[in-house]
Amino acid sequence: ATEIIHSLTPTYGYFAMLPFVLPWIRRQKVEWFMDMYVNAKACFPNATMHYVGHSNGTYLATRALRDYAATRFGRIYFAGSVVRTDYPWPGMVKRERVERFHNARGATDWVVALLPKSVDYCSDLGGAGFDGFGPPTSVSDSPALTQSTGFALGGHGGAITEPHWPGIAKYILTGEKPPEPPELFVARQHSALSLVSRLRVGLPLIVVMMAFVVLA
Repeated sequence: ATEIIHSLTPTYGYFAMLPFVLPWIRRQKVEWFMDMYVNAKACFPNATMHYVGHSNGTYLATRALRDYAATRFGRIYFAGSVVRTDYPWPGMVKRERVERFHNARGATDWVVALLPKSVDYCSDLGGAGFDGFGPPTSVSDSPALTQSTGFALGGHGGAITEPHWPGIAKYILTGEKPPEPPELFVARQHSALSLVSRLRVGLPLIVVMMAFVVLA
C-alpha cells in the first residue's frame, strides 16, 4: 500500500532569547503546540505523528509528552535541543509514547552551550543539543534511542540545515539513523565553547553583555 505523507509546519514566529528563559512564557508556547497537535490529529485521526524539532521546538515536544498523556509520536529528530540531558526517553519508548528518537549534537552550538545549559540546575531546560542525552537515562539504553556520534557543524542550526534534509527525511520515513558525512560533522566540539559550557556561566555572561551594550 502507498503511504500518504502530509508535512505540517506551523509557527508562532520569532522567540527571543530572554523571554525563552521565563517558564510561563514557555508554557504558553506549549499550549499553542498542543492546539496544533490536536488540530492535526482531528484532521488525520489514523495517522502516525512524526516530529522534527529544533531549539524551542525540542522543548515543546518533550513538555507535551510529559504533561499530556494523549501525546504520541512515531519518530522524533532533534537538532539544537534545549532539553535537559536526563529527560526520560527510555520510559517514553517503554510506554509506547515514542517509537524512535534521534538527537543530533552540535560542535559550535553556542546558544545551547551558554543559555539553557547554564540554568539546568533550576529549570527544565538543558544542554542536550550540546552534551547529548546521558545517564541516568542514557539513549544507549534502547536501540530505538540514538544520537549522533560526531558533532554537527554550523552553530545552533547546524544539524537542521538543507544538507541534512535527505538524512532527516529518510530517518522519519524508515527509522534509519541519519548519516554523519565529514563535511557536516566533526569528531570533537569547539574546545573553548566546551570549557565555558562546563562552567555554566552562560546566562550571567549574556546578561552582563546586554547590560554593557545598553550602557554603552
